[in-house]
Amino acid sequence: MGSRHLILWVLLLALHITAASIFDPTVNESCKCLRVRSEFINPTKFARVEILPAGILCQRMEIIITLKGNRKVCVNPESKWVQVLVKLIQNTNETSP
Repeated sequence: MGSRHLILWVLLLALHITAASIFDPTVNESCKCLRVRSEFINPTKFARVEILPAGILCQRMEIIITLKGNRKVCVNPESKWVQVLVKLIQNTNETSP
């Protein structure tokens, strides 16, 4: 194999490794939540609830609750109480005009 072929193979390998690291689903550099909590939070403390679906920039669903006092908390979408909260919000949005 000539030096041109060797250089071509090295470049193709480098391109493949770069592309694999860009599209790695375990890398979530654009996710807003670095840590999530599962403990129940009393809804009377909520100021706002944001549901961010999984997408291109972050491969996991994120739920961010802004508490009164402007503190933001990321909660675990797998927690039972969070799933109930999401269903309530979705049902409210479906019945609203």
